[in-house]
Amino acid sequence: MLRSHLRAVQVLVISAAVLGVVCAGGSASGQAVAKKDKAAEAIIVDHTCTNVEAIPDAAIAAAAKVRSVMRHASILQYVGANRDCGLNLLREENARYDRKNMKFIGRGHPGAEAVIDDLLTDDLKSDEPGGLIAHTLDQYDVYGTYIYNTEKWKSGLPNWPYYRDAMLACEKKYPNKRFVWCTITVVAKYHRADEKRLKVRDAFNASVRKYCRENGKILFDIADLMSHDPEGKAYTLGGHESLYSEYTIPEDLIHIRTALGKKQVAKAYWYLHARLAGWSPE
Repeated sequence: MLRSHLRAVQVLVISAAVLGVVCAGGSASGQAVAKKDKAAEAIIVDHTCTNVEAIPDAAIAAAAKVRSVMRHASILQYVGANRDCGLNLLREENARYDRKNMKFIGRGHPGAEAVIDDLLTDDLKSDEPGGLIAHTLDQYDVYGTYIYNTEKWKSGLPNWPYYRDAMLACEKKYPNKRFVWCTITVVAKYHRADEKRLKVRDAFNASVRKYCRENGKILFDIADLMSHDPEGKAYTLGGHESLYSEYTIPEDLIHIRTALGKKQVAKAYWYLHARLAGWSPE
């Protein structure tokens, strides 16, 4: 009787242990699937995303209806703000690239943290609290801001956790809006004294890319776009991503100044809009 009872207890314990393993395995598998599904939601726009001529007219028409705003300093003004910016050049070449819903609003160089906080806390026009989003909720569906390569950080070096947490705060507060994450821009000439900051910047960009891919975010990889020529060749200086020389002019080396460079990044922006409108290259 006692032996039978002990055998029953042993069977019960073993069964419970097996059940625990199965449940644990199922949970891990479920998490892996959820992570995979989340990654599948990511929209990554880089130098491989400039063949907008292959996007159907219907998809471009839908892309043109997406209302976006990108806060910019001096880099993206050559892509979407100036009279001869890339988006305008594309529109002049083909009327299907109607970019009237793609807004670029200047912000200057108030410091990296202020640039990041602009969407939530810094008002667009006045000293009223609320941030750009709060004052334009009925105007835009998509928001973005990027960080200039030489923008000053309070800590002296690019701060990935600060950027990540601020973007997540935007997404949490405004779940019905979409947010475009960006890498830090690159230039065509570096100084040896910049080496430490450049390493941290590279790590920042690597973190943005990895996080966006794994967590289903929208990434406009401006650094990747600036550092690859139209054929896809990457350009570096001292091991750091650098601005392709044919996208700028000798007396500048920081901004996207040539028609080639302007249109290349503008094409990627149209690709971004097409993806946001539901088009997929697959």
